[in-house]
Amino acid sequence: MSIIIHAVQKLLNTSRLEAVQYISEPDQGQLLHSWYARLIRTGFSGKLLVMYVHEPSLLLVICKGKTIGKTWNEFVRRLPALMQRIGFSEHLIH
Repeated sequence: MSIIIHAVQKLLNTSRLEAVQYISEPDQGQLLHSWYARLIRTGFSGKLLVMYVHEPSLLLVICKGKTIGKTWNEFVRRLPALMQRIGFSEHLIH
C-alpha cells in the first residue's frame, strides 16, 4: 500500500523534507491513496497541528505536532478509528 502526501512548503520545511515530484497510481482496490497536509495554528505559542485531508473525499485527520515524521504514527492510528466511527465496513479499514 502506498500513500502520497502533498505537503505545503512550510510543513516540508519544518519536517526538513524536500519535495519529491512523481506520478503514482493507487494499488488495486486502494481507496485512500492521495492526501494533502498542512500546518494549522492552535492559538498557543509554539503549538501546531498537522491537518491531513484525503483528496477526493475530504476525510480529515488532525494530529498534534509540527512535522510529518512526528505525526505520522498518530495519523496511522487515527485514520482507522475515524473510519470505524463513521461506519465504514471492516474490509475497507484493514
